[in-house]
Amino acid sequence: MNNLLPELTYTGLTFKDFNNFQSYIDKYLLPLVKTGDFNTLQSAVIAIDKNGNEIMYDDDTWLCADVFQTIESSRGFHFQKLSSSDAVLLKNQLKSLAIALMYCGKHRTFESSVAIVNDIRELSLMLLSVNVYTLDKLDEDLLIELACNFDKFTDGAFISSINNLILATPHLSFSTLINQRLTAKVLDVELREAEQYLVIPPRIYKDLLTNLTIKMNHASHHMDEIVHGCKTILSCYNEFKSMRYKAFLEGETTFDSLIEGDKSKQRVIEAFRSEEIDIKSIPKPNKEDFVRIMETCQPSLSSQHHFLNQIFTRRNVNFIKVGVIKYNISGKFMEYIRELVSTCRVLILAYTGMRINELYRLSPVNAIQNTKIKNQTIYQITTRQSKIKKGVQTKNDIFVTNEIGYKATILLNNIMQVFREQNPKYINSFNISLKNLTFISPMSKPALASTTNSFLKSSSHEVDLNLTTEDIQHLALSDPGQKKVNESEPFNITNHMFRRSLAYYLIGYELLAFPMLKEQFSHLSSAMTKWYARNASSFQKLYSEIQDERVTQQSKILARVHRKIANNERIAGGKGKALRKLVDTNKNHFEESLNNRALEEEYWAKLIKSNKAHLHAILPGIYCTNSNCDMRISIELAECIECEFDLVEEVFSIEAIRINAMKNIIVLHEKNELSHSSLSHFLMKIKAAEQILNDMNFEYKPFEVPDGILGKNIPVTNL
Repeated sequence: MNNLLPELTYTGLTFKDFNNFQSYIDKYLLPLVKTGDFNTLQSAVIAIDKNGNEIMYDDDTWLCADVFQTIESSRGFHFQKLSSSDAVLLKNQLKSLAIALMYCGKHRTFESSVAIVNDIRELSLMLLSVNVYTLDKLDEDLLIELACNFDKFTDGAFISSINNLILATPHLSFSTLINQRLTAKVLDVELREAEQYLVIPPRIYKDLLTNLTIKMNHASHHMDEIVHGCKTILSCYNEFKSMRYKAFLEGETTFDSLIEGDKSKQRVIEAFRSEEIDIKSIPKPNKEDFVRIMETCQPSLSSQHHFLNQIFTRRNVNFIKVGVIKYNISGKFMEYIRELVSTCRVLILAYTGMRINELYRLSPVNAIQNTKIKNQTIYQITTRQSKIKKGVQTKNDIFVTNEIGYKATILLNNIMQVFREQNPKYINSFNISLKNLTFISPMSKPALASTTNSFLKSSSHEVDLNLTTEDIQHLALSDPGQKKVNESEPFNITNHMFRRSLAYYLIGYELLAFPMLKEQFSHLSSAMTKWYARNASSFQKLYSEIQDERVTQQSKILARVHRKIANNERIAGGKGKALRKLVDTNKNHFEESLNNRALEEEYWAKLIKSNKAHLHAILPGIYCTNSNCDMRISIELAECIECEFDLVEEVFSIEAIRINAMKNIIVLHEKNELSHSSLSHFLMKIKAAEQILNDMNFEYKPFEVPDGILGKNIPVTNL
């Protein structure tokens, strides 16, 4: 019935009438939930944690994450907020729902179950505020009334949780009076837009990926040295742990001298006490039990620095060499490894578009593949999806990447393999925590996100994160009206941003004007197209979605441009001028039924799908409508002025090109490096930019060639 629960074979007194815990759930716990026998449930066990401790129905906190072998951000269920006497029935109903979601849900993660229960707990508090004390009084009228008073109903996920409650009622002792699927329209609410993550400005994006790729490539060339270094330092830590264990078991040190921190000591004492062992008494426990319990508790062992230095000195391994660089083993080497691990993770996120959840779920064995299609290597990374909907998504998904993402995954996996081999339990955990090398354990998803974000905020990647004027201009294009960041402030990159940035630059708008993006993504783009066209339905579906998104974005731009022309707003470029001239000649141009369609996105979508219209971006705000045009990396503005296919909608990029050309003339002149050809080149850019700015009615100060330059008899009159 449930596929979240691992195999449990507890056969203690509580379950003497059942073969195992699964049988107890199916034959005892779920029937009690279905009949609503809350009195009997008060003394029932609802789960057993990894240490064998029983989690009781009567508890107000159920920390069940490890029961379901998950290391998610949600650790369990909390019912304390429903502790008033009026809320007794609501609390029991909520606990029943939690059990049903845990043990009857085939297509739901533990984390999503916790999220649903949290939402229904909020709904229960709303019901109490209007003197309703049971969930079976829920009907559409009551929900509409609540929606008028609580902003929570503007959250689509909250409405979805209520729908999940309704779907779960066949497993519960109560039902609701709702007979249809709830939507924002049914509840008469307007959903608030989900907060979009900002697109990383291209300067920061390019520099970050370039710097991290250089570090990763260097490390890949010295992978054997890095793996050997990791094994060496891990061996030293294992020796330290064995020394401390031996010292305690042979009576050379006391328990209080073995472990640091009062909380850590108390946790270990209680763990031994649960197995009826007094760790402070004599005789000492046998070595097998001692090691097993210590590995479970993972306390901080004292005098680590002192003993490790002795081990390093005795082994004569004070430095670990990677290429020509020597890292001090006592600290610098692991600092380098942690930065390298974060470097690889960021490159994987950036070159796949996967979420942090999916990075967390990578498989050490099956994550990395490649195949060849017509002599082109296609690199793939397979992971378990974080958002799964029955009939829509598969549980496993393949991300097509480029060679950089592929190499980063291999390097990360090889480093992690050294550490996961320390414990057979963790052999299937892709991400291992490097925080405590004395006790190796898997990294939790929150820690993975936190570590990655901390790395991105640091100066380790050597990228200037302070926003420039040009960065702000690009943000104005990708996120119009954004108020999250300002010029000169540091741009706070997070792991979530890479997914939208990849979609924005590569899939959504195809902004191939930035040289590094073209270089890094062109291979990926063609690989994706070839691979999706030849393989499984999941690829075909994603490919179809990508094409639909492209059509949507392109049709929006074309309709927007034509609306601007209809409203006498400025549009430059050869095609823009021609359209404006047509409108000026015929004032009723867009009032005729055929031409009026050009103002509608649906009209352009049909033309694009039938290959009768085309659009691609050549710079932010500059578009080409020629399907036979090369997607140019280096654009010459002079080509756009009278080109019959080009549209110029925004001038940020134009002005940036003009300013850069003016700066180059001055700088080269000051360095006495200004030649006839370079001056001609930059003046052509300036003149073309100023002509477009004039066409767009944009205010600017025209550039005048300084007298000192003209005095050198450099010919400029024919430009």
